[in-house]
Amino acid sequence: MSAASSQPTTSGPDRRDWTIFFLLVAVTLLVYGRVVANEFVDYDVEDYITGNPNVRSGLSWENVEWAFTQTRSANWHPLTWLSHILDCELWGLRPQPHHLTNVVLHGLNAGLLFLALSALGGWKRGVARGLALATAGLFAVHPLRVESVAWAAERKDVLSGLFFMLTLLAWAGYARRPSLRSYTLVFLALGLGLLAKPMLVSVPFVLLLFDVWPLARHRRPKGPGPWSLVTEKLPLFALVVAASTVTFLVQIGSGAGEGGQGLGLVARGATALMGYGFYLEKTLWPTGLACFYPHPALLSQGKLEPLALPALVVLAILVLLSVGCWFLRRKAPY
Repeated sequence: MSAASSQPTTSGPDRRDWTIFFLLVAVTLLVYGRVVANEFVDYDVEDYITGNPNVRSGLSWENVEWAFTQTRSANWHPLTWLSHILDCELWGLRPQPHHLTNVVLHGLNAGLLFLALSALGGWKRGVARGLALATAGLFAVHPLRVESVAWAAERKDVLSGLFFMLTLLAWAGYARRPSLRSYTLVFLALGLGLLAKPMLVSVPFVLLLFDVWPLARHRRPKGPGPWSLVTEKLPLFALVVAASTVTFLVQIGSGAGEGGQGLGLVARGATALMGYGFYLEKTLWPTGLACFYPHPALLSQGKLEPLALPALVVLAILVLLSVGCWFLRRKAPY
């Protein structure tokens, strides 16, 4: 079935969708339930929670102002700080409730991802629902997600993920019925997500991909043209540019970017390629996972020889995958 002939499903969730949503949340809570019994790990948690006086002292106007004006831990993520402050206000420094918050957020993320993909998905409603369930189920239980759920200091990841899923769901509503109100919901969801973690800077590009497939908005009668799909996202790109600028300044000001000094452009490019290969490998075969992986260029003391062959292999794999996707773009546009 071609992209032109597919009929994208953009209707809102029905009773069956909500049933699957709650089942996904329940399964996720069941799978990660043992995390709640864990203690804090001695890695970044002291800086984020246990040794941070502004977080430990709970909610106050002074701490709210602190959350929006400080750059501790080389990050500016005020919403994440506020979530940690709220946890301490409610539960103190007991680790179990802090872990429970992460587990609940991840469960909601899995359920919301299903609703968003089901609403955005192409073809017949049943097929869209099945693909959305498979994707959200894999996201819910994949070992690569364990770190963000089990590590209290990674609250920023599951919290920004919540607003990422809400952004996708809001975009499905906007694509179905464009209006200032529906666009405002998209703008607010993305803005809040960026306040939790600037990782969401790629979201406007993700929305462009969804516009092309499965929504095929540029192919609709009286639908927006290709250029209009870009210009309508200018407010979202403005958010992204602002978040990227603040993040860059904070990282430079805190010295977080000094670890790669002395590495040339070629070495940086080689390690970027190896990063692609690393995550492709861990997605398919998630073993040897850790919260920190030494930079391969630094391990080789900046020498390119140990990086050259692995980087070229990954480059060849990426080229083959990209060429294959291009030739399958009409038969299998997903």
